[in-house]
Amino acid sequence: MNDQEILSSINKIIISENGLPVQMSNLFIQSDLDSLGVLIVILDIAGEYNISGEVLDELDFSTLTVINLVNLCKSSITNT
Repeated sequence: MNDQEILSSINKIIISENGLPVQMSNLFIQSDLDSLGVLIVILDIAGEYNISGEVLDELDFSTLTVINLVNLCKSSITNT
């Protein structure tokens, strides 16, 4: 998967939780999700891309950029 395909997948999940689609240059919080929406979206992304709970525990959602999230998804695909 390339970056745009991953971004599209992330945006589909965000939109399903009534958030705003994001661009690569955005912070994840610019998706305008409430706290429950963030939790659901991150768990859905983690499930889809096989990202471990330990990795999720390390994330700071207040500073998480979309490009870093896309790269995390890419690395999890490459490492499986």
